[in-house]
Amino acid sequence: MFASEDLDARCKGEKSSEGYSVVGESCPIGEGLWGRKPAKNGAFWVQCGIYAELPDQSEAVNGALYRKEGRQYRCLAGPFDSFGEAIETRNSLRAQAETADAFIRQVGYQPSVKKTVLKTASASAKKGSIRHQEQVLGFWAPKPKGMDTRYTINRRDWWRATYQEANNACRKSGKTLVSERSLRKAISTSRGAKALPDLYPYWLSNGQVYDIKLDMSFVAISDTLTLNVLCE
Repeated sequence: MFASEDLDARCKGEKSSEGYSVVGESCPIGEGLWGRKPAKNGAFWVQCGIYAELPDQSEAVNGALYRKEGRQYRCLAGPFDSFGEAIETRNSLRAQAETADAFIRQVGYQPSVKKTVLKTASASAKKGSIRHQEQVLGFWAPKPKGMDTRYTINRRDWWRATYQEANNACRKSGKTLVSERSLRKAISTSRGAKALPDLYPYWLSNGQVYDIKLDMSFVAISDTLTLNVLCE
């Protein structure tokens, strides 16, 4: 199992011109817990966001490092040996609007034996539930399959799903639904505005909806609406 000192050695970042610590994908980040009990051993990270580019210094999280993944950067605070310390850091970040979607990851996380047995028993069913995801502007767009509700724009198929379906699809791949802040930043450029269709609103990680045309978020009138899905 990894301890924080192990991660310090493997996740020693290089300083960018802006002064950020940037690490590569060889730095282990584990799995998101999202309310699950942590394993007995294994260090923790607090994920504070995913960015299409390094954030402005005024928006950067103090002491965080940024893991470069393709064309995007994952913000991580830590590592921590103590789950309690990770919780304190997560709660502190969630109190700020820019990092309200922060969550805890554990390196070396293993589900309980009972869960492992259940997973083995239902392996074929779970394989069928895994969705291919296509990168769009540093996000991931789960692809429709079978008789899923969908539409096509510029030869790209977009999946429309309920909030529960969208949330589950992102979590199964170790990600979360896109935050309003990330989505706003992505469409602030002409390239972003062209890449993301505005025919339907998007589900957000907080359960609300963001409409690109109206440039606003609002509470969904029903969680059974079928809307666009982006993970980060």
